[in-house]
Amino acid sequence: HRRGIKVLVFGPPDSGKSFFLAHMPSPKLVIDANEEGGIQTYLRPEDTYLNMSNPEAVNAAINLVLSNEDKLASVCIDGMSGMWEETMDFWAKKLGGEIQGGDWRKVKGPWKLMLKRLMRSKLNVGFSAWLKDVGYEQVDQGGIKKLEIKSVDVPQAEKTIAYTVDFILKADTVLDRKKVPTRSE
Repeated sequence: HRRGIKVLVFGPPDSGKSFFLAHMPSPKLVIDANEEGGIQTYLRPEDTYLNMSNPEAVNAAINLVLSNEDKLASVCIDGMSGMWEETMDFWAKKLGGEIQGGDWRKVKGPWKLMLKRLMRSKLNVGFSAWLKDVGYEQVDQGGIKKLEIKSVDVPQAEKTIAYTVDFILKADTVLDRKKVPTRSE
């Protein structure tokens, strides 16, 4: 039985994802892969903040976290969507173009190993992801295949991330009568 909660929170911008992650148990290490720095304003003095999205640097940070997990309560990756995109770009450049066929093992192997090691740790682990709000579906209309745009409500991240966490939470923005986002202080 593993200890620590493993959670993915996703949603549109300014819906409270970073705020949620910043309030996970401290001391914690936060990897900000968004390059926005928004989570920094919510962190406590005992928390460690790293701004990085390079897959090799993130992997080194995760190795550091796991070798010192007795000194931390949580690790948070704010911007799993951006981190996955950076991973894809890194490997596309390293492989000289498009990722295809057997190359996917090289891409997903280190990614899955990192996730597996985090999930087996005693740490609380939190990820945030953007909302993938548009999807495409091919429909058959009387023998004619058409591409249809439909609304989806899923995290924009590598597709297996949803199967590695204990909880998936969707953050959303509530609008008031004037269609302005409400804010709680």
